Order: sequence, then structure tokens, then C-alpha cells
Amino acid sequence: MRYLTTVAIFSITLFASCNNGADKSLNYSLRDSITKKHLESFGSSIYSDTSDINYKVLKAYVVNDTSFFKKLNAEMEKGQKVKQQLENNDSCIHQLSLQNLGADEAYRFVFSEAFCQYKLNVTISRTADNSNIHFIILQDVWLHDTCKVINEYNRKITAQDWDNFSRLMDEADFWGLKSNNGVMGLDGSDLVTTGFKRHRTYDRKPKFNCVYRWGPSTLSIPFHFVLKLSGNTQGCVVVR
Repeated sequence: MRYLTTVAIFSITLFASCNNGADKSLNYSLRDSITKKHLESFGSSIYSDTSDINYKVLKAYVVNDTSFFKKLNAEMEKGQKVKQQLENNDSCIHQLSLQNLGADEAYRFVFSEAFCQYKLNVTISRTADNSNIHFIILQDVWLHDTCKVINEYNRKITAQDWDNFSRLMDEADFWGLKSNNGVMGLDGSDLVTTGFKRHRTYDRKPKFNCVYRWGPSTLSIPFHFVLKLSGNTQGCVVVR
């Protein structure tokens, strides 16, 4: 009886293993076929951006383009060094990411300008019926040896202020902008704008966007509006 039981258990285990192997094979086959179908559909549309890095990575993965991934890896390593340098430059700022603020909606503007010794880091957020601006002005590390906060404070704003700001962000098409438009230079100014919404209107899912712009852009208008609301009187950019 024990022998028959052992054989039965072995048979069941073997059968299950074969089925799992078949399921995995089926899953891989389905994954590959749907991915290829998606790429073909996306690449054949005149409205698709086939220069987008996400499309390129997926396509290279499907066709096993080793040279593409070697080049991408080198670019990522350079980018990581730049990212680390930027984080070190702002090491004296200790603030939560927009996703962890506990706000229903929040935006952060980080502004620096050539030949200006100050850098601005301004966050505007809304939670329920309360709206707030968190303002930080600090030394620009590019012109100084260390990161140092010059001034930091919070300022409450009215519901009307938030509505006016929200309208300006809509007019600037923040949520429709690409992260980078490819325009940059040595002098001029840099504005990095990040935004987070806990709930979207139609599907109740959160969304996040980050936009970098060199020089004046559509985002300069809502940024200057926030500076005016902040009441700041220090630095190279003072809006009254």
C-alpha cells in the first residue's frame, strides 16, 4: 500500500510539473507574440513616436539587439553620475518626494540661473481644503563649495490662489509635456517641474510627470505666479 501511495504521489507531482512547464511555455509564447503584435501596431502608426526610448528598448529586447543595450548601458552610467552630482548639490535639502507628502496634488519647481549664486526649490500642494507653499532658497553649489539653505518657510494660500495656479498649469499643458524637449545650453536658466496627483478624474489612478526646460517656457508663467504667492524677497528672481 505504501508503495502504491508513493507511486501515486510521484505521478501526481510529475503531472503537475509537466503542466507547470507547459503553462510557463504558454505564458512565454503569449508574452512574446503579444509584445511583437504591439510593436508592429505601434510602429506602423503615423501618430506613434518611434524615437521614444521606451519603444526603442522594447524593440531591442524583442530582436535581441546587443549593441543597442551596450550603448544604452554606457549612457545610463553617465546619467547616473550626473544624477548623483545633482543629488549631492542639493544635499542640504531634506524633503519628501511629492508622492510621499500626503497631498492630494502637488508640484515642485527647482530653478537655477547662470551667474546667480542662489537656487530656488518651491513646492505648492493641496490637501482637502488646505493649500500651501513650501519655499526654499539655497546657495547654488556650482558657485559655492557647499550646499547651504539661506531661507526656508511655509506659506498658506487661498482656495482661489490654488484655482488660479491650477488654471495656469492647465494652460501650460504640464501633463501633456514631454520630460525633455532637447533644448539646452550653457548659460540661461534651468527649470525642473515635477507634479503628482493622487487621483485622476476618469480612472482614479495616481499620475506623475517631470519636465525639464532650459530658458523661458510655458511653465515659466505658473512658476512666477507661485513665486509671487510665496512673498519671497531674496535671490536673483523676485516677482512682486
